[in-house]
Formats: sequence, C-alpha cells, structure tokens
Amino acid sequence: MQVPYFRAKDKDSDQIVEGFYCNYPMIKNPQNDQILNNVVHSIFTYKDGMMGLVNEPVACSIDPTTLEFIKFVDVPCKTEKIII
Repeated sequence: MQVPYFRAKDKDSDQIVEGFYCNYPMIKNPQNDQILNNVVHSIFTYKDGMMGLVNEPVACSIDPTTLEFIKFVDVPCKTEKIII
C-alpha cells in the first residue's frame, strides 16, 4: 500500500520534520478546559526520545503553511520496515 509522505516545520523546535500528516479538531484547551474550534496539524514521525529510546514514534505539531508533499512511500506489513 502506498501512502503520502510529507515535510513541514515543527512549531516547538523550528526544525523540519518528515512523516505522515494528520489533522484533527481540538475539542478542549488543556489549560482551562475551554471549548475550542480549531484544527491541530501534526506529522507523525520517529525521533530519539527523551527516555533514551531510539526511533520513538512522536506527533509533531506543525505550521500548516510549511506543509509540503514529498512522495508516496510503500508501507509493508508491520513486520517489515518502511521503504523510503
């Protein structure tokens, strides 16, 4: 199966991240539980984690204006690695 692979700028670190794009509505603000009507834009990628894990899957909050399609990648069964 082929899925689109994207590149965008991470809001937190200002670095370019690559991975699988997803957007979803944010229902509540975590600080004050206010109902919001905005959309969260994320790229799911792999980074070295804070707990010392290598290639830990993370969701990076991105700037949607920097979102750029790279290519389609083959996603094999879960026992194989992603072919980029």
